[in-house]
Amino acid sequence: YITCDSPGKPAVFLIDRKNYYHEVPSLWFPVYGDPTFSRFYEETLIDCELINDIESNGRASLRLLVFDFVVNKEMERSYGLEKVLKQIIPSLKHNLRWDNFYIINIGLFGREILKWKPPNENSIDLKLSFDFKRHNKNNKPRFCLYKWMDVHRYFDNMYVTDEEWEQFWKHDFQQFEGRIVEVVYNPSIHPPWRFKRFRDDQPRANNHTVIEKIEQSIFDGITEEQAHIFSILNYYKR
Repeated sequence: YITCDSPGKPAVFLIDRKNYYHEVPSLWFPVYGDPTFSRFYEETLIDCELINDIESNGRASLRLLVFDFVVNKEMERSYGLEKVLKQIIPSLKHNLRWDNFYIINIGLFGREILKWKPPNENSIDLKLSFDFKRHNKNNKPRFCLYKWMDVHRYFDNMYVTDEEWEQFWKHDFQQFEGRIVEVVYNPSIHPPWRFKRFRDDQPRANNHTVIEKIEQSIFDGITEEQAHIFSILNYYKR
């Protein structure tokens, strides 16, 4: 997160998964195209990851991988959510990643970040395994999903149509066995989990405690229609 301590002096913080802020005083992001390197991004969120790369000599090199500039424009207040959803997002020239849509509050209690996405965009990473002992008339197996609880334990099944089985999964199912898949929740089908993508960057499924929190976000999720945006505006301006 990039903000500004004083005019012309940016302040850069790395925010971990527990929402702890770590200031990095020697890190700046100059505005693209400025040959003087005198202007810097402010009030900006960057999707990034701090990693240790292992070099050929075995030494670890600390690197910051930057994926997306999430926000580098004027931020809206909480009652501006309708404008963000109905005007700003539809005008984007790229597909918005909902997991990078944040609401920032800077007030008396410091900086707080609320991460929001539509309920049907919440996803879980699980281990996939095929159960051919229980299959349908087309010999389509059960797509079993496993969560992490010190070892991988059964969680639920993944929904796959007969057509998807024939066209994508059937002929190469052995290479899919045991891989980590990202699935999204769809209450209109049974089982309610749909394949989104493979997560070969993950060594194991999400921990069961993480899954419980994600499930709570799914079942208690707030849609755009439920946001009561105008009520927020009226309350804010009292």
